Amino acid sequence: MPRTAASIGTRKLSRASIAITVAAGITFSLFWIIGANPAHWAARTADAMHSYRIRYKGGIDWFFPERLGWFVDHALWIFLGLLLCAVVADQFGRRCGEPHR
Repeated sequence: MPRTAASIGTRKLSRASIAITVAAGITFSLFWIIGANPAHWAARTADAMHSYRIRYKGGIDWFFPERLGWFVDHALWIFLGLLLCAVVADQFGRRCGEPHR
């Protein structure tokens, strides 16, 4: 008898956890794109537009615009929080009987 996904024990994620996981992936991708090339997004000296300082490896300071700098500074925590929310949403969906796709 061939083994199916149901007999192996795998299951699919709930819709909410998929949406939250996609948001986490987008957050991490943006963090990676911005953080890997700070010269495109930030200035080496502070000015009126670039006031949020982030110190990179080697003691190099980059000054980002306020909102973008806050995002880069906190993106990993946001990413980890979204992953935790995805796990909680999946567990909640499983316990409440949401049909899985």
